[in-house]
Amino acid sequence: MTPQILFRVLKLLSAACAGGMYALSFAPYYWWPLSLLSLFILFAVWLKSSRLMAVASGFVFGTAAFGVGVSWMYISLHTYGGMSGMSAGLAIALAIVLLALYPALCGAVQALFRKYPASARLCLVMPASWVLVEWLRSWLFTGFPWLSAGYAYLDTPLSNYVPIGGVYLVGLIALLSAGTLVSLFHRVSPWNGVMALLLCGVWFGGWMLNTTAWTRAHGGPVKVAIVQNNFSLMEKWDADERAGIIGKYLRISQPFTDTDLIVWPEAAVPDYVDNLSERFWRSIDEHPADFIFGALQREVSGDGTRHYNSVIAASDQIMVYRKQHLVPFGEYFPLKWLLGPLFSRLEIPMSDFDAWKSPQVP
Repeated sequence: MTPQILFRVLKLLSAACAGGMYALSFAPYYWWPLSLLSLFILFAVWLKSSRLMAVASGFVFGTAAFGVGVSWMYISLHTYGGMSGMSAGLAIALAIVLLALYPALCGAVQALFRKYPASARLCLVMPASWVLVEWLRSWLFTGFPWLSAGYAYLDTPLSNYVPIGGVYLVGLIALLSAGTLVSLFHRVSPWNGVMALLLCGVWFGGWMLNTTAWTRAHGGPVKVAIVQNNFSLMEKWDADERAGIIGKYLRISQPFTDTDLIVWPEAAVPDYVDNLSERFWRSIDEHPADFIFGALQREVSGDGTRHYNSVIAASDQIMVYRKQHLVPFGEYFPLKWLLGPLFSRLEIPMSDFDAWKSPQVP
């Protein structure tokens, strides 16, 4: 193996290690410094890489990050969803590969600026392109924003910037910090020093914002009861268990007569809304509290039946909100025109919902 090939292999291994560390900065581990370290490593790899190596290292980083970060979905599909081990593994592997294309795209974008000064690429181009690609990932194919950089900093001073600019502002600050650290290691210059001082001020400013109240109370307090039963998914989607599950939710909710609102989880009612009995609606209507619960909806039209993952609000009237951002592979198949025949053979349960397109009243 020539030194040049060995150097390329080391770059890819570094990107893979960085990707694995990146995933550990999120829940349930919350080791947020690993996010800075992993981005530091990836940006350092990109700084001295060709366009092809930048794409390859970005893909390897993404494969490791999402391989660690979303691998738990295998348990959801196989253990609880009743899907075969091979089918679940194939579905998750395909999801990881598709998600890894986003860091690869980021590597390709920043490589377009290879002739720019290193400090400009590290402190401007790489952070900006990363946030741009994360934003793209948040809505393309209904969106999959898991493991966006800003989510790693919920327990840091940077979280106080969320009311100002959301998760993308927090992520941008973290990415600028990683890029500036690489730039300082690469070359000490007045520009790098100014950037470092500015970012120190931003981090300190986040700490100072900890005392800022971004909301104020309006009206009197609302008493809320949250009811969540512990049913396995195998029980939940068993038709023989359906009546018992719905009955238990009603029984447990019955004593909360002094609350204003009772909330059940997403898809708590394992049935279609049009199947729910008059007795169910009477129990909801006679209870003094309002209800919000998740249920399934279907809509029959000339071109077939559409299924929606919906939230039902039962107050003076019945209101419905249909989910718009579906989870790929869990609630719908991306690229159905291409992958439809494959996933029809995989038989993933409850995974073919439709996204509601029109604006909805909150």
